Amino acid sequence: MEDNYTEKEFIKYLYHELTPLEEEKFNQRLGEDFFLQENLENFRKTYDFLDSFSENPHPSSVSLILEYSLKKFGSKPVFV
Repeated sequence: MEDNYTEKEFIKYLYHELTPLEEEKFNQRLGEDFFLQENLENFRKTYDFLDSFSENPHPSSVSLILEYSLKKFGSKPVFV
């Protein structure tokens, strides 16, 4: 991994996808580089923000889709 880290390396770091050697180098550099620390903190805030979103659709959205399907196709959808 280079000294100039890209978005890809920050994301891999947050998702624990760096090799042990890459992570060791990143952590070492992190302890020495305030700019790198700030960048990582910004990525971490974004990561936490995105993680806070619900993964399930709102029940009213599901109801509207089912109602539309019933009107459009004349029967209830079959789930397999």
